[in-house]
Amino acid sequence: PCHMVFENKIDTFVGYQPLESQPRTNFLCSFNRSGHESRKQFVLYLYALGLFNPDFCSKHFTIRDPAWYLQILGIETSDSIALENFANETYCQGTPMIGQDIEHLSPLINQSFITAVSETKAESQVPFPTEKICFPIANKALWLAYAQTNYYQFIEQYLGFKKYTGINYNFDNIKDPIERLRYYMKELQRLSDLTDTQKQDLYSVNREIIEHNFYLLTSGQVIANIWEHSEANTY
Repeated sequence: PCHMVFENKIDTFVGYQPLESQPRTNFLCSFNRSGHESRKQFVLYLYALGLFNPDFCSKHFTIRDPAWYLQILGIETSDSIALENFANETYCQGTPMIGQDIEHLSPLINQSFITAVSETKAESQVPFPTEKICFPIANKALWLAYAQTNYYQFIEQYLGFKKYTGINYNFDNIKDPIERLRYYMKELQRLSDLTDTQKQDLYSVNREIIEHNFYLLTSGQVIANIWEHSEANTY
């Protein structure tokens, strides 16, 4: 729990006041600093689906042999030059410090319909939530995480965060990480096809859940829940 709370700076979100709400004219934002294997697959998949907007997404690393990754994912591309250019380019949003990231990333989150989160070591079978989900929660935004198997089950049961109504989480219990990523991306693609009215409606029906998750994070209750879970497992 020390690592989850302090090294991931979850305590820095206590008392956070979100920005004034803005029209969510951009579909997706996603912030990816470290180039873990699962994260390389994640950003390449976003790119292949046309969902990686460099004005709202980051990739602080390059990717060697991107075609090999797409082959693993079962994705074909007709423009290998564009793929190589994307793989070799870095798109930097935010700062090196988590405590400062909230200031830099919040305006991008606030203008986006959803935040696509790639958790650290998403190919693992052991759920481990980090600060990445805190940014959209603190900004009262929808988010969807590609993470470890049964990740959402874990954060509901032990952290207290609630899943959103109208989003399909069937990918959560899939053990194979590639298959889990495929089903995750299918849901993102489905959400991207919603009309503007349907997107607004999704926020409306989730207003209470958004406020619940926001309060849990910014009041510090989630930190208490993390410690309570740790102490319960001590005995």
